[in-house]
Amino acid sequence: MNFKYDILFTVNFRHAYFKGGNFNGLNVVPLSETTLVMRNYGLIFKSFPDHFTVMYDTEFAGTARSREMILQEDITMNFRLNLTDFALYNYTGNLPSAINNAIFYFSNVAEDGSFKKGTLHQEDFVSTKDFIDAAATKDRYFSLPFGHVDLRFHQQLEKNMEIKFAARSVYWQYILLAGHMKDLNAPAIFNKSTRRVFKGPEIVHLPENRTGIAFVSEEPMVLNSEPNRFLQLVENYEAGNDKYKIIMDILPNPDINIISQNFSTENSNGEKNVITIIL
Repeated sequence: MNFKYDILFTVNFRHAYFKGGNFNGLNVVPLSETTLVMRNYGLIFKSFPDHFTVMYDTEFAGTARSREMILQEDITMNFRLNLTDFALYNYTGNLPSAINNAIFYFSNVAEDGSFKKGTLHQEDFVSTKDFIDAAATKDRYFSLPFGHVDLRFHQQLEKNMEIKFAARSVYWQYILLAGHMKDLNAPAIFNKSTRRVFKGPEIVHLPENRTGIAFVSEEPMVLNSEPNRFLQLVENYEAGNDKYKIIMDILPNPDINIISQNFSTENSNGEKNVITIIL
């Protein structure tokens, strides 16, 4: 028996932090009732690192059929989302530092009953508006998932939809800790693109009775997996004078696995919003 499958729809996972925008930190599992629907309607589910796809048999039970024929069926497909990248909250914007008793809920149906276009969340990027109370899913899940997706069929269902996460903006703090770094004369963190410097130097006290020299960005900067090629460590710096010495031409990006609580800067919610890079 020959089978020919075409794409019914694809949901892509995107994140502004990564080069190219693809996000590989979710695992998708169809719920049991959806698995039964797929079996009854000749559909198959395929999961990939950055998306999942549902395909349909173009000739099912001896009858040729089109995508439009399937989409006129009264079907809602349900999927569980499991988080596999546990550093997600460190580099993702629009989210709190911790989520308690809530899960993400994504759907192609808006609150007013209309159908969304392009994305499966309430705003341009995933946000706290996409939370639902975990108690609402207690009859479906034995263990709490990261998120849940409902996709309702309709004639204008797009072939490609997205779940998009924003990159987080934080204050970047560089700390000179190595002995030869702390001996620099008039050091500064200089942005050769904006021609501005970080705030500092400031002496900070670290664990084990250590001290360092800290420099903090004037405002939050967007985290990105690509190196920031504009930041330099220089010495002999004087405002308005370009006769400084470059010590490091490219500085390392923050480690997204470590969010610093050492610096006292707070965001508007009173939460720490600083990530530290040790030099």
